[in-house]
Amino acid sequence: MSMYALVLDGEQKSALSAARELASAGVTVLVGSAYGSAPARYSRAASGSFTYTRPQSDRAAFVADLAKQAASLKEKPIILTFSDATHLTVYEYREELAKTCQLFLSSPEAVETLFDKKKTYDLARTLHIPAIPDWTADTGFPCVVKPRVSVSWHSLKGVNRTATIVFNEAEKSAVETEIDATTGLPAIVQKLVVGKEYGVEFLCKDGVVLLQFAHERVRSLSPRGGAATVKQVLADIVILKEVTRYAAALAVATVWNGPMMVEFKQDTQTKKMYLMEVNGRFWGSLPLALRAGVPFVERYAECATGQLLKKKATPTRRTVQRTQHWLGDARWLLSVLFTHDPLRPTLYPSRWSALRMFLFDTFFTLKDVWSWRDPLPGLMEIVHTIVKKILV
Repeated sequence: MSMYALVLDGEQKSALSAARELASAGVTVLVGSAYGSAPARYSRAASGSFTYTRPQSDRAAFVADLAKQAASLKEKPIILTFSDATHLTVYEYREELAKTCQLFLSSPEAVETLFDKKKTYDLARTLHIPAIPDWTADTGFPCVVKPRVSVSWHSLKGVNRTATIVFNEAEKSAVETEIDATTGLPAIVQKLVVGKEYGVEFLCKDGVVLLQFAHERVRSLSPRGGAATVKQVLADIVILKEVTRYAAALAVATVWNGPMMVEFKQDTQTKKMYLMEVNGRFWGSLPLALRAGVPFVERYAECATGQLLKKKATPTRRTVQRTQHWLGDARWLLSVLFTHDPLRPTLYPSRWSALRMFLFDTFFTLKDVWSWRDPLPGLMEIVHTIVKKILV
């Protein structure tokens, strides 16, 4: 029996990595995206591609596009999502999509808990997992203002919202008001914690961890934060045990099904570990785990279908310790070189140090996107970045 996969969010580097891994395991991969320039669409791993309506624009049309694509295949495909917008929409319309697709999802209570940061923090506290402290007047500025949900359809159209660092009461109030208006939920205001960030990745079935991996974030899109651009395998055994224990407690408590990534930050001064947030879907740093030989997407496909995939001819690659998303890392470098930021003394390396680190990883670190065997996505990522800037 053939296995088919609809890999959504083809503009994401994690979607590209998943498509490559699934294709190498014999799965017929169709890459979907709202963008014609999405890099994964041009991968040798893609047997085909399709365009769907952005779920932020019209969720029902997005689902109709997926159902139409799935119905054209010989077997029900699995769906892999790499953004909250696509994942939560698939979940919302799961009964309709189950007619044409094979789904592997958690319970409504679990999804509601892990995709709402306040509910995640409330659960963490009952499990004695320390979360980032709430801001108080005594804490002082700067502080972090973030939405409870990363994407919201409160205003009918989907709105993506991320955390913002603010420096005074006026800025804090303005951001809180804007978040309240766009999401329909009060903002979360937290202390700004400076320190190293870690991620624990699981694939779970009924709360049981089937696969696990952990990484340390080396650099992000900006010194202030954002998606990881350089990350490496978490080698500190003490830290690994602590964050894995916390993450496993969340998986068990929610009886989680599917992929999840739990993010932590360790305060530089106190060395205390804090829960940041949970991604209840495939995560942005997935390329590192896959290159290190942890078969998250293949095992996910097996859980969703009940079929065993054929074994790879190549040996498991356990020697990969670090990867770079070059285009994102270039953005980090430009930020360090040219941004005027009051947080520069706290969060930024020196300009010469940044240049040395960037050049080292450019020449000596494996890439998330670029591949000599599959070069077109690397070129199309540049095109897509330009196109997206023009569209925005």
